[in-house]
Amino acid sequence: ELSLMLAFHSREYGAAYQIHQQVIHQKNYKQLDRVSRETWTIIQGYLSYLQYIGRIQLPEHSKRPKRFRLGKFLNEVPIFSRDKRGMNIPILVLQILFTISRHQYQKAIDRIEAIEKYCTRYLRRDDTFRSNCFIKMLLQIPINGFHRKAVERHAAPYLEQLRSMPLSKAPQGPDIELIPYDELWPMVLGSLDVRFYRKRK
Repeated sequence: ELSLMLAFHSREYGAAYQIHQQVIHQKNYKQLDRVSRETWTIIQGYLSYLQYIGRIQLPEHSKRPKRFRLGKFLNEVPIFSRDKRGMNIPILVLQILFTISRHQYQKAIDRIEAIEKYCTRYLRRDDTFRSNCFIKMLLQIPINGFHRKAVERHAAPYLEQLRSMPLSKAPQGPDIELIPYDELWPMVLGSLDVRFYRKRK
């Protein structure tokens, strides 16, 4: 797990994929406790996202991964889904990443509105400061009609706040940011449109 975290934080996403494959194909993988397996399920979710947006290129001979199904994923992480100040955060963020990258904007609006309530209820400036900043950046997406330039401009103050506390100094555990938010944000922007999207009434 430490080797995989290092690969993620070094932008060696292909290496992270290979480590994940080695782990889940171990004979005793299914004997892991439930919490450990949920950790690897979340990791798999982020690797699926990186594959979807083209940040991981699989070898020619490798088996094509199954399409990421959000409902199935949520059913496989029931413990962390209830963890209101910890590993629930990467689960919520991953849902938004996929809906945006698939241009399912109405679903993205619903997810982001839910995460806004979560942010005000559970996240504080101290131990989840970076997550709070990143979620506020995500909130700018529907506000600005999924328009790339507009979102980038309005999220800039929160990005500056995020960078004021480097991940190495943040009190939150590094496992909450499998992909550091500083690296994840350009990927999010890359999935947005150059036209405004208007919410259906």
